[in-house]
Amino acid sequence: MVYDGADGYTLLFGGCPSWGGDYWTHQCTAVGDTWELTNGLWTNLTLSLSGPSPPARFDAGIAYDSVDHVVVLFGGIDGATVYHDTWTYAGGRWTQVHPSSSPSARFAPGMAAAEAGGVLLFGGANSTLNSIVYNDTWSYVGGAWSQLSTRSAPAQRFSMALDYDPAGAFDLMYGGWNATTPGSFSDTWIFADGAWTELFPRSSPPAENYPTMAFDPRADAMIMTGGHTGYNVYAATWAYNVSTGWAFVSTPTTPIPSWGLSLSYDPSTGGVWLFGGYYATVAPYGVYLNFTWEFVSVSSPPSSSSTSFSWLTFGEGALAGAAVAGAVAAGVFLTRPKRPPSTVPPGPWK
Repeated sequence: MVYDGADGYTLLFGGCPSWGGDYWTHQCTAVGDTWELTNGLWTNLTLSLSGPSPPARFDAGIAYDSVDHVVVLFGGIDGATVYHDTWTYAGGRWTQVHPSSSPSARFAPGMAAAEAGGVLLFGGANSTLNSIVYNDTWSYVGGAWSQLSTRSAPAQRFSMALDYDPAGAFDLMYGGWNATTPGSFSDTWIFADGAWTELFPRSSPPAENYPTMAFDPRADAMIMTGGHTGYNVYAATWAYNVSTGWAFVSTPTTPIPSWGLSLSYDPSTGGVWLFGGYYATVAPYGVYLNFTWEFVSVSSPPSSSSTSFSWLTFGEGALAGAAVAGAVAAGVFLTRPKRPPSTVPPGPWK
């Protein structure tokens, strides 16, 4: 999921559906649908698209290219095939690009907008047994992939959080997984001026993989949530600011603990949108989620200049598959019916 700056909405492609199988072992039966999220309202664009769409997949890299004004999608897995194709999306149309070189086939890479424009890609895996994991760095600009030579680089990993911080002019990366290391990472890195630099903040989120992260200009910070380490599934919200480092964000409400979810900032609403996720505490059993949440700023009290943040649900939230007792222990859980944008209540709702 990513905000499409040219078309003016948040775009979602593919993923694992509730009937899709076991996400633990990457055996999900993927879907290949395309959705638009505008002001809390989902629209299925699949049948209205002109031309072909990428094959069904999940764990693809996706990011917005501000140079060519297109969404770029790379790689992913459908449960059997690991892809290394490149697609762009603009104006309601997917187009496959055939660059002369590209990263090798992989899923769950880190992929985000890049400092100098275009797209940055790091790492990923090419084995459902997690035995082939990368730490190469690539740039996509002007329809071409180029491998970047860096003096140092984070260790091989996949399923990390990565996003671009336009205020600090760097890409921030956290966490990820490598079964041969072994385990989840808890390191923080930035990529700027063609180089990776490890940071050592005073405090950090727990080691985890499959969290999700997006930059929120209202908070002047990266917002990260979700992720897991083994059977420990997280719902905490963290913020990273270049001056203060990582800080835990206390919110009155909290999305259900999950991993493999999507997060994206929408400048048209000024909110950070979250969709989906996978809740599992015992392999191979898990629950796929279709909740839509928005991370919003709330002044408390309304006349005060101080600002706090909260998660609010949009859409018809439901647990797909099986009920999970006590899954909302991290906070008050609000569910509101889906409404057209014009009838959304005022206040923190957009």
